[in-house]
Amino acid sequence: MRTENDTQPKRRSNALRRGCETVPEIEMPLPTLKDYRSETIDMVCTPCARQGVFSHKSLVKKFGADAEFVQIRRVLAMGCEHAGTEKCQARFPCLLKAHILLEPRR
Repeated sequence: MRTENDTQPKRRSNALRRGCETVPEIEMPLPTLKDYRSETIDMVCTPCARQGVFSHKSLVKKFGADAEFVQIRRVLAMGCEHAGTEKCQARFPCLLKAHILLEPRR
């Protein structure tokens, strides 16, 4: 029996409509410099045509071993018109090769 508040049929999520189980979101820590052990760290931004290879030791010295790659990306991308926005495409290909998760897209 419907009440005044039930004027529209209830909708199920897309995951349930397709027969998939809903998976709860898991909070994962963002990768830090101490999570990646290579001697060099490369950063690339295709739209800006920026690229660079940084010494792991120099980044640890500048930012600290607990610095998250998200923070480092924001600093290294400074000067770009897209830095700090959704359009920023600066990334660390070395982390993808090492299968280290990065900041999820929002």
